[in-house]
Amino acid sequence: MIEKEDLFKGEPAEYGGLDIESDLLEICPAEFKINHYNPWLRYAEAMCCCGADISKWRWKSGNEKKREKQWICLQAIFRSPDLSQNDKNALAAWMLSEMLSGLPKYLPLKGR
Repeated sequence: MIEKEDLFKGEPAEYGGLDIESDLLEICPAEFKINHYNPWLRYAEAMCCCGADISKWRWKSGNEKKREKQWICLQAIFRSPDLSQNDKNALAAWMLSEMLSGLPKYLPLKGR
């Protein structure tokens, strides 16, 4: 049985997605599924659409390898060919809430 602690333990697939994404979706907390009052979900939706510059994010972990793995897993979810957009956003919102010490105040776009 997969648990919350496994959120960033998946392995990215060659063409996007994580090998455990369907299991993660089953345990994804309800507050991240189609709840537009959840600011993490709104941020994930905007990020998926527009991309983001992560240089100003405040990470929970001080471990660079852990942050890199989290970033890789988040990107894999956004590129998943097997998840609906709503499911991608839900998992990404959950991941972001576990990765960052606070919701970023704005979404700086890549290339700006």
